[in-house]
Amino acid sequence: MTPPETPGEGCPPPLRCRDVAETMERIATPWSLNGSKFGTHGWTWGEGPAVYFLSPIGGCAHLYSLVSWLLREDFRCVLIDWDRPQAQSRWTAQTFVDDLIAIGDLHHDEQIHLYGGEFGGLLSLLWAAHQPRRISRVIVQGLVAQRRLSLAERVLAGWYANSSKTLAEIPYHARVQTINHRRWFPPLDLDRWEWFQETTGQIPVSLVVAQARAWHATHLPPALSQVTCPVLFVNTEGMGPATQRDQAVVASQISDSHSTPLHTTGWHPSLTHPHRVAKLIRQFIADPLAFDHHEEPAFFPLSQV
Repeated sequence: MTPPETPGEGCPPPLRCRDVAETMERIATPWSLNGSKFGTHGWTWGEGPAVYFLSPIGGCAHLYSLVSWLLREDFRCVLIDWDRPQAQSRWTAQTFVDDLIAIGDLHHDEQIHLYGGEFGGLLSLLWAAHQPRRISRVIVQGLVAQRRLSLAERVLAGWYANSSKTLAEIPYHARVQTINHRRWFPPLDLDRWEWFQETTGQIPVSLVVAQARAWHATHLPPALSQVTCPVLFVNTEGMGPATQRDQAVVASQISDSHSTPLHTTGWHPSLTHPHRVAKLIRQFIADPLAFDHHEEPAFFPLSQV
């Protein structure tokens, strides 16, 4: 089996991660959430309807700096970061969702669009189920209904639950990142890959543990019937066939679900192809029915993921 042909596209102007991230930190409005167990904080910039970006496990707000830069003239983008948990506890996904609701209240947003990658997609659907009148659109990429930890992963989670280390300090972290993600990054922009490694390497290991445990303890399907807004499920090669199939099962349990492939982008399309993600967000918010074909995800051979 060979990968599907990909349509030709024009090459948009390059975006420099470091320059955009520095600009965001300089001109965007910083905020923090009082009382958060995770030191929740972030940045808000742009004008228009609110779009909240929720990162995957091992991700952070800066992963969406390029996309939010492209959207800032049409949308008010809210980028969210979590810090190291204050104390060891068996946090649940609802703990994170409570923070998200509080962020919406802090910004006085009555209508919100969500873009969530992986764990961020899980939180997006839980929030949409909890406040169906508040969440207008949801875009999800790389979601499985329940991420069960193996025995070895549970042992490691217990070992690192109170660790002060960052991901960059974990053995073989850089190698694992390279194997999983490097091939999807623009070959002519080496700094973008280096910036991704540096940025994600600063994430606290204890936060990753808290997120993984929360996902392990969450059974998503009961909440799906409460999600009434349009939801777009994005399929990329980096997800792998098993995740794409599981995401399709989740999509089948939502009344107003849509799907679309996003070819040659890997697991972090907001970094590898931000112009295409920005276009997708604009299109879906404006007209969910444009994605009403319910196209089946493209399953790629293991050699391609």
